[in-house]
Amino acid sequence: VFVAKPRANQAVYVYNSDGTGVRRVTPWRLQAGEHPDWSPDGTRILFASGPTEHGNLFTIRPDGTGLRQLTHFHGLTEVEVGSYSPDGASIVFSTVVGAVNRPGAGLTDVFVMTADGTHIRPVTRAPNWDGEANWGARQ
Repeated sequence: VFVAKPRANQAVYVYNSDGTGVRRVTPWRLQAGEHPDWSPDGTRILFASGPTEHGNLFTIRPDGTGLRQLTHFHGLTEVEVGSYSPDGASIVFSTVVGAVNRPGAGLTDVFVMTADGTHIRPVTRAPNWDGEANWGARQ
């Protein structure tokens, strides 16, 4: 999976392990962001819409069907895509929405939610930038 940026547009693409079969899976209108993440079972791809400062989190199937919006933030959001938990039940990510910093500061906290976008709750509550959330490798 990779992100392509032709002429100020962005989209997530997938391809076969031998490099063939390149195909776009996200709609151009979403401006899919950097660092998409595969679900552990390979059935969904997690990505952030762009621009990052006004984005939301989505998932889609690798064939481009089943688009789901997980977060429904408005205004300044500064959402950074994170990753699935090793069991695929949760997603970790960072955002300014609900962070402890003053509005407009652009300093994110780390949050976790269920894989369907419900039960968002904070992991960090610090007056600094807590971004680039990643669950880590499966053991």
